[in-house]
Formats: sequence, C-alpha cells, structure tokens
Amino acid sequence: MEEERRLLYVAVTRAKEYLYLSYPIDIYDRTTGMVLGKPSRFVEGFPSAVLGGMQVVEEEFDPA
Repeated sequence: MEEERRLLYVAVTRAKEYLYLSYPIDIYDRTTGMVLGKPSRFVEGFPSAVLGGMQVVEEEFDPA
C-alpha cells in the first residue's frame, strides 16, 4: 500500500499546471449490481485546499 501511495505522490507532483483525477461513478458488482463508486482511499488524505476545485462531471460514453 505504501508503494501505491508513493506512486500517486509522484504522479501528482509532476503536474505542471492542472491535475485531473478521475474515477468511475458507477461500478458493477456481481452480487449487488450497480453501486456508487468513490475516490481512491489515498485522496482522502489530501488537504481540503487541494481538493477545493473538485467536481463531479458525468459524460456519456461514445464508442464511435
């Protein structure tokens, strides 16, 4: 788990101007069906000043 946290830190600190983190809103679970996704457990430790611009954006997937 510490290695994953380190990799996220490296990725986040490489951003020059903007950083976009994304995660799926809906996740399919075999036992319960569709469930609401949530951000990575590592994002929970970010200072609130960093997450101030956080917003949910839903986009339709267009495979074409």
